[in-house]
Amino acid sequence: MNKTMPLAMAVAALMMAPTNAALAKVAPEEAAKLKTTLNPLGGEKAGNADGTIPAWTGEKVKGPKVAPGAHYPDPLADDKPLFTITAANMDKYKDNLSEGQIALLKIYPDSYKMHVYQSRRTATYPDWYAENTYKNALNASTTAGGDAVEGAKAGIPFPIPKDGSEVIWNHLLRFQGFYRHETLGQVVPDAGGSYTLGRVERWTVYPYLPQRPGGQGL
Repeated sequence: MNKTMPLAMAVAALMMAPTNAALAKVAPEEAAKLKTTLNPLGGEKAGNADGTIPAWTGEKVKGPKVAPGAHYPDPLADDKPLFTITAANMDKYKDNLSEGQIALLKIYPDSYKMHVYQSRRTATYPDWYAENTYKNALNASTTAGGDAVEGAKAGIPFPIPKDGSEVIWNHLLRFQGFYRHETLGQVVPDAGGSYTLGRVERWTVYPYLPQRPGGQGL
């Protein structure tokens, strides 16, 4: 009996078979970009050509100490608007406005405006989180067809993502602190000017992160 499987049949069988194979990690030379041309979490260090987006430098902006339960003060309170977009001048900036923003400017020409400030790239993270992110670039992978992650440790799992599932996991496992307690006030307006008030209290714990720096993640 001929037990040879034709190539076309073999390929078709492989395509239909379920797979749990892990996607490849990045090579060491590519991961090294996280210490040169990319910032520690994978963003481009360079600014844009016209200078409206500055280069990332690792600048840390520190505000005053905040008492428990108090509002965080604006650490850049001294910044002044570069310009203001209104219904009168929105045509000048329409290429950078969404349809919703344009509609609001048209509906509320006397009250709705948009102050535009200097762009800053001041987001920073703990050093241990950045180091874990570098290690994840070398060790983390998706499994179960992109539905699971392995080899990741308390950092961005895929700082140099190769497909959509890795981008989604970066969002799901992004740094949000160790835990969070929030009391949220909500106002839901309607087109007639009426509104509904709501209040939500929420506790959130992030088990992917360690209880203290240096602990294990997944």
